[in-house]
Amino acid sequence: MESLFESSSHDYEQEARRVNNAVFISKDCEASEESESEDNDACSVVSRMTERTLKAWEGLALEDYNSDSSTSTTVCKLVPRRKEYDPEAYNKWLKAKNEAERKRKEQEQRRKKREETKKRLAEEKRKQESEEKLKKWMERKEQEKQKRQQQQSAKGRESKQKETKKKWIPNEESESTFKAWQNRVKQQEEERKLRLVAKQRMEEELKQERQQLSKLFYDEWLKTSSSKPKPVPLNQGIDSLRGSISKMYINPVSWKSNID
Repeated sequence: MESLFESSSHDYEQEARRVNNAVFISKDCEASEESESEDNDACSVVSRMTERTLKAWEGLALEDYNSDSSTSTTVCKLVPRRKEYDPEAYNKWLKAKNEAERKRKEQEQRRKKREETKKRLAEEKRKQESEEKLKKWMERKEQEKQKRQQQQSAKGRESKQKETKKKWIPNEESESTFKAWQNRVKQQEEERKLRLVAKQRMEEELKQERQQLSKLFYDEWLKTSSSKPKPVPLNQGIDSLRGSISKMYINPVSWKSNID
């Protein structure tokens, strides 16, 4: 009986504790926090197996234990299943991370593109509105200019019509005034002609006087020019001391042509 109990305990790698005919299952505390969920599933399966096994053991083990004893214990230790790691887990994580980064960049690019499009459309709209305002302003100014021109032409026609309506009616006073003006203009014209004639006569007299003086000075110069010394040439050696023109320099070497 004891050998059967020990072999069954060795096969399942567990220990059972029985206190007052009650069975308690204790889990190994060395399991990591990361595999807690998987370990709980494994422990629950092993616990159910252990309960069934202990019920089978109970009938066999009670023959060796005192049923009246309140201190009899049976210990069962559960060994959690070791977690199996996926070798592709890092690659999958890295792939998922890169995919998320790619999606984030695509979303950022789409957002920037939408903002640029929105900004461009707003700029085009503002430019179009400015052009329309400028066009309307120019049209309004042109209309105002045409209106002013029409008003000025209308005023000119009215003033011209008023002037044509007025008729000049001559009378004795106006005729005497006109004759006096004509006499005054004629007198001024005669005075102007007299001043012009006097000026021309004076210029002619001055011209004749200058000609007479020039002729007189020329005659006097001709009379005295023969007795005046002639200019002395320079850089002629002894001939420079003479009072006459020095001799011309003559090259003793005859000239020879280079053309045969």
